[in-house]
Amino acid sequence: RYLMWSATVLSSHMAVSSLGSLPGQCQSLRVDSSSPVCGSLLCATGTIRIDVDHERETLILTPRGRLDTTSTADFERQVMVHLGKGATRLALDFDHLDFVGSSALRIVLIAAKALRARQGRFALCNLKPHVSEVFRISGIHRVINIYGTRNDALAAIDG
Repeated sequence: RYLMWSATVLSSHMAVSSLGSLPGQCQSLRVDSSSPVCGSLLCATGTIRIDVDHERETLILTPRGRLDTTSTADFERQVMVHLGKGATRLALDFDHLDFVGSSALRIVLIAAKALRARQGRFALCNLKPHVSEVFRISGIHRVINIYGTRNDALAAIDG
């Protein structure tokens, strides 16, 4: 696994602290799969990058690239790490996704269900038209909240 921040690539067995001006609340960065961070994670498959950020007390995961059968496991792992650490407010921002396969739909449903079970808040936002069509055809848009913008999603999570 590789963590990318700006043009710097760090191997996953390294730990880096005090990186300075990271977005959101992050003041330090720890690189390992059990410690979610703010920044960008380039997953082992090389087909998906996941930006991790916090805004208004909400965790925001922004996958970039394709959520297909080769990259979905990496995305699921990141979602489960954050849920396992007790996240109760999650927004998935799909603005930078080029493709969403059926395996990604399962992860979205798992995350939404897990957050509902703990009275958490979940939102999906910024779906491109072809990605939105996948959610519409599957019927998932009837059971999860989908918003046009990140700000709309965060406002809904804020309640």
